[in-house]
Amino acid sequence: MGDPVKILEARESVGFDAIFDRYYANSGLNPESVHVFLKYMATEMYLPMDKLRPTDRFDVELSQRTSEWDSGFGLVLDEVMRSAREAGVEITGKIESIDDYIRWMCAIEAASGKPLR
Repeated sequence: MGDPVKILEARESVGFDAIFDRYYANSGLNPESVHVFLKYMATEMYLPMDKLRPTDRFDVELSQRTSEWDSGFGLVLDEVMRSAREAGVEITGKIESIDDYIRWMCAIEAASGKPLR
């Protein structure tokens, strides 16, 4: 297996509409919210949004970009936990992938009744 950073950067670019259609079309999630959370993740991972996939895992595909203690992944986890606490949502399970992050943030946003970003 090659360098995760080089693999991500060499990936085919995929636009948001294609990502949404493939991963979230029948999810009932708000497309605007999914877009906002995916864009935030791209910013935190220092990658173009069109290179990320919801299936990317923080400890595998994004392992060279994150660690539990760095600003990216640590801030992401902190944000999910803080937002959940404020909305009265209990996080059950791990947040291991971009998809986990997006789905939890959408659930928290729905519970809070207001946009989180």
